[in-house]
Amino acid sequence: MKFPALAFGLLLSLPATSAGAVEPPSSMERLTMAPAQARAQADADLQSLLTPPSRFVKQGRRFREAGFRIQPFGTGLKGVCRQDGLKLLYAPVKRGDANGDFGQKPYTAEMVTRYHVSHPEQPTQVQAGDEPLWDPHCRGLDPDAAGWFTAATADQAAQGLRTLYLAVAEVQAGRLPPSGCDNLSGMAMTCRDTVATYAVPAQVTYVVTCPAPDGRLCYRIEVGANIQLTITAQGDKTTLEPGPVLSMGIEQIIIMN
Repeated sequence: MKFPALAFGLLLSLPATSAGAVEPPSSMERLTMAPAQARAQADADLQSLLTPPSRFVKQGRRFREAGFRIQPFGTGLKGVCRQDGLKLLYAPVKRGDANGDFGQKPYTAEMVTRYHVSHPEQPTQVQAGDEPLWDPHCRGLDPDAAGWFTAATADQAAQGLRTLYLAVAEVQAGRLPPSGCDNLSGMAMTCRDTVATYAVPAQVTYVVTCPAPDGRLCYRIEVGANIQLTITAQGDKTTLEPGPVLSMGIEQIIIMN
């Protein structure tokens, strides 16, 4: 997702409650704001979301990227949390000076979304109770901790990790021999031990779907040590709980420098 250039730094002075906390404007107050006030309020809201820049990327002598994190929040699924990051991408505005330095400014912003599934050993349930976006469990998660991974949606994140958990259990029980084990290189452990060591939530980096016929699920999941698992199971996208696992393929991703 991309956004136009964003203005930072303009903060709106808001009325405080008797306890000293800032009371956010109501829906009606926001809808009736003058354009300048609405823009100032939006800038203040954006500032309230962003943490100080936590990531900087360079390429050679060029500054390329600044990253900001947003506090995790709930998704409406119990134990499934989402964390967004904002990346500002920079480019030179003119040729460098005599020292090779470049005047640069951001030309766009991109969002990066990650998910965290706390209990893949349990069937995923829709969260009941108060507004799930403000789930205190999610709000308290550390974005730097292990267990965050990319996925297209919260449903796919939950279903994918649940499918992984069920597949690993089948492998460990000896009921599901993984295919592709002969192609693993540099692994001192057995294929079953490799699955047990790396196919765990803390090692997952991404979850994506793959083509499957009706009544089947297929997920490709990257885990530690550049290993990609392809798992199929009975089930469909209309229910979060996968059916019996049918297969697991394992392959090593070769990274070319």
